[in-house]
Amino acid sequence: MMVYRLDVEKASLTRSSDITLPANVQYACPHPSKKFLYVAASNTQPGSGPMGPVGADKNHYALAFKIDAVTGALTPHGQPRLLPARPLHVSTDQDGRFLFIAYNLPSRVTVHRLAADGSIGDEVIQTAKLDFGIYAHQVREMPRQFWDEHGTPQRWKSRIILCSRGNDAANGKPEDPGHIEVFSFKDGQLANLQTIRPGASGLGFGPRHLDFHPNGRFVYVSLEVRHAFDPDFARPGFRAEGVELYAYSIVWLLFGVALLALGFWRDVAALRHAGMANVKNPLAPVRPPILSSQPFIPSWANSLYQTSMHTTLRKYQGTSSAYSAAGQAIARELCVAVAFPVNPGMVDTK
Repeated sequence: MMVYRLDVEKASLTRSSDITLPANVQYACPHPSKKFLYVAASNTQPGSGPMGPVGADKNHYALAFKIDAVTGALTPHGQPRLLPARPLHVSTDQDGRFLFIAYNLPSRVTVHRLAADGSIGDEVIQTAKLDFGIYAHQVREMPRQFWDEHGTPQRWKSRIILCSRGNDAANGKPEDPGHIEVFSFKDGQLANLQTIRPGASGLGFGPRHLDFHPNGRFVYVSLEVRHAFDPDFARPGFRAEGVELYAYSIVWLLFGVALLALGFWRDVAALRHAGMANVKNPLAPVRPPILSSQPFIPSWANSLYQTSMHTTLRKYQGTSSAYSAAGQAIARELCVAVAFPVNPGMVDTK
């Protein structure tokens, strides 16, 4: 693992130190105090293929390092903790008292106490029967403070949020649905609170990572939707050809440009953002309970977007084999985004 110095004025990085780990880095996160760094490490390879050299050590680790306040150099801190499987993500609560680790196979989350000196303590054994979805990918604590529409600070109860991506259909195996799990959290114990599955089934919804708006009222989620816009796909009874293919792309582009123009004319940021999203990626704000599953974006608009992407990739596909390969690669790895407002009804103001 390498440490670099950042020169903001020159926008440059200078390598300052290295540290050798027992296994490949999977993810790292700082303690809220910025005095410690927590690293998840494993030599196990993901199902999609090799992502680094496979070492002889087959263990999975949670590691803590002290961060030098002057140089940024890392030194091992406390005993490494062995984990039950390959970890994908690691994060802390906002008080720096607990460490959360997400695993994809099998899908789960473990909770570890953090000692007062920042070292990693024992796992907190969960007493409830928990649903972690399929192929968990990221675990975070939701912000505990947010500002309402009047600018008044409010406080949430402690909530943990987990992205479970699901899996694509492959080799005769049907698609595994994706969803987002929200847990209550108290004294190291998790309890299922809400499941978010747009479209009820969760099919076609592959949440991979999320982050929070600074005001604490919105969650932004990136979706991994493999093969969603495959150039070779065709729906029975609906196959656009020729001029019709180009018409869909043009209509969708004009729709996005119109939203942008209206946003600038009326000075409405939401319209400008919607215009940019409609030109590039579908952005679907969703309503409560805590987070909800009924998108504002109408189904016809999403279908139109999919057809537009299909059209664009088909045009490249007909140009040359190089463009075709590039188009299919983009289609396989396409990520889109959604936004979820958070429900003030879950606020704990006591």
